[in-house]
Amino acid sequence: MRHVSVRLDEDIYKELEEKARAWKLSKSWIIRRALERFFNELSHADRLDLLFALAEEVEPTEEEKRLIEEFHKKPHEFITQDELEKELGL
Repeated sequence: MRHVSVRLDEDIYKELEEKARAWKLSKSWIIRRALERFFNELSHADRLDLLFALAEEVEPTEEEKRLIEEFHKKPHEFITQDELEKELGL
């Protein structure tokens, strides 16, 4: 297992410590599960927002614009990252 260091605001850190103590879980376990859930539950729109945040300067093609409109019409459906990247040709 790999190690990572994260800086947290004081309030978030205190809450993490309190939850870990109350639930009798390690802080690392809580953080790992939160990240897993975050990665697994992003909606189409969230994933597209992330892609565009990473590539703000790139103008989408007409096909990408069509796919974006289609995804925004169905904001509550979920898709895997692999499926999204395939749809966008990434």
